[in-house]
Amino acid sequence: MNKQFTVPEELVFLGLDEKMHRFKLDYRSYKELYSVGAVFIELLLRKVISINEEGKVYLTQVDPTGISYLDQVIEVLSDSSKEKSLKKWISSFYYSKGSIRKNVHRSILESLCEQGVVTHKEDTFLFMFPTHKYEAVKDEQARIIERIRAELLEEGSVDEQTVALSFLLKETKMLKEYFSNYERDQLKKRLKELKDNESLQWVKWIEKAIAEINASVVAVGAAAATT
Repeated sequence: MNKQFTVPEELVFLGLDEKMHRFKLDYRSYKELYSVGAVFIELLLRKVISINEEGKVYLTQVDPTGISYLDQVIEVLSDSSKEKSLKKWISSFYYSKGSIRKNVHRSILESLCEQGVVTHKEDTFLFMFPTHKYEAVKDEQARIIERIRAELLEEGSVDEQTVALSFLLKETKMLKEYFSNYERDQLKKRLKELKDNESLQWVKWIEKAIAEINASVVAVGAAAATT
């Protein structure tokens, strides 16, 4: 039976291979921030939030989803007295909401463990410092990648979640870990075709939102490098 994951779960799940992503600092260094960004994308797809013409994020419903990491972000948005752009929200989770950012990422991992697709082991580094090791079930990772291939590298319809995940993999530089050079070129070409299709305005909104998330992560990284 195929498991149904959310966008944040799929992004974190595909980013778990420590050996594969050992030198991929774009994702590894800011994985918690990308997790929060993926939660915003999930909330957009669920129509829990929307982005107005001024680029400000606002809640369209405040009822809990029953999914911990989504509800944590909804609560932050609900408690805010001021609307912000997506880029400013992502920055705020880095500078002033670090504990919530960590909790969101941890909740996504816990959900994956509960679903039996990730194993968690506690260990120590240098026999002193506690560490947590998470390992992904490779078959489930492969199934997600095959879905992307089936929808974006072949003719046919595509769903919002697959498009959103593909844009996130592109921005986090993880496409190269799962697809050949030829496949990557074709994926990027297909994503551009979808974005340029006037009848698929939702693709533009997803791409724009993810570009804002990535711009915020880049800005945070640049600021951290100069301090």
